[in-house]
Amino acid sequence: MPVSLAWTMAVKAVQTVSPMTCSTSAQGKSPPGVEPSRLVEEAREARAAADEQLASELADVLEVLRALAKTHGVKWEYIELQARRKGTERLGSDRRIFLEHVDQAP
Repeated sequence: MPVSLAWTMAVKAVQTVSPMTCSTSAQGKSPPGVEPSRLVEEAREARAAADEQLASELADVLEVLRALAKTHGVKWEYIELQARRKGTERLGSDRRIFLEHVDQAP
């Protein structure tokens, strides 16, 4: 998975998942290791990682994303489908194609 895709997925997950939406166990606590705050922590570590540690830190982000998906009953294949769909929608920005100027008709 490209680094930019993993980073985008992490950011989107942090933006859409809050502690109020996590499933709870019979004791009223979130299952271990799937709190959204852990995703934020792992994403920050990945952002600060040196090049030689980046893959390891992104693996941690991916692990938390997978745990959150499982906790919420979202199939990983569906997440990948959504990521591909969004990537297709943003094709221009992924290829660094930007609109710099628009001439207006008189």
